Amino acid sequence: MSSAAPLLAALLRVALPGLRALDLGLPAPPALFPWLPGTVCGVPDAEALPPAEAALLRRFRHPDGRPLIGFDPTADAALLAGAPATWDDAAERLIRFAGASPYRPPPDALLLVPPDAEDAIGVPRARILLLLGAGDAVERHDVLVPPPRLEAIHAALRDAAEALAGAAGGRWLARALAISAEIASVALLPEEAQTFRPGLSIPATALVHDLPTPAGLDGLDLSDARQVRLLLGTSPRRLRAFVRGGASGVALFGNGQRLPATLAEHPSGETCIEAEPRPGASAAAVIGLAAPRTAARFVLTRLELLP
Repeated sequence: MSSAAPLLAALLRVALPGLRALDLGLPAPPALFPWLPGTVCGVPDAEALPPAEAALLRRFRHPDGRPLIGFDPTADAALLAGAPATWDDAAERLIRFAGASPYRPPPDALLLVPPDAEDAIGVPRARILLLLGAGDAVERHDVLVPPPRLEAIHAALRDAAEALAGAAGGRWLARALAISAEIASVALLPEEAQTFRPGLSIPATALVHDLPTPAGLDGLDLSDARQVRLLLGTSPRRLRAFVRGGASGVALFGNGQRLPATLAEHPSGETCIEAEPRPGASAAAVIGLAAPRTAARFVLTRLELLP
């Protein structure tokens, strides 16, 4: 995962209310998912994946039931054509490309790309350089925008950086610069080498998983399946899974191995299963949860990813 990913997601969320994002970073760690709520994720070229990796990722479904982008050409075409319904009529749309991609993005969408990358179909776009600090490192992400919108988007990102500088904890330096008629920059850098990495709570209704049915209001029902794979998008130092229905024998798995875990009753009435995923887990961080088959209804209610 990009060390500045949580900061990048927070900056975009504050700057662009109503934003819906598509992160085409898999199978490498995404830059926006899961830190930016509602982000749809996928792969730039499913046919280029090793067969086993493609088979694994093909199993996953977003909360609305759609597969990961790259595995359903018909649904992908509607999304990438910019059909409003496929974007939930979002006020703002952004697509993140981690590298070269065969997709043609909508001409009015914002693009998040590696430094100096261009629009794949040659549409003229202005560029905003985002310089974000994480510890002693500085990461650069470029936002490509329609030229008439450069001033407004730059101002929104500048204001968001200034707001986060006062709320992120520690001392941060926020700076914005209009470099030319087509290029601007926004920097948000720590003055004391700290990293912005807050905890993240993900309700079951927002989880990307491999079950055929979506989560209900009370959680993801595992009564029949008794096991589920969850696509986290990042490898947390600590992971908490909250369940209802009895947790005796429940296990968490990472990288194909059972994780040492502790169980505790939570004041909410849920059981909390806490584990520390091992280093070396898959880049996109797939976690498994399994429970013994019993007569009791068993529901996963939420996950917490802790720094």
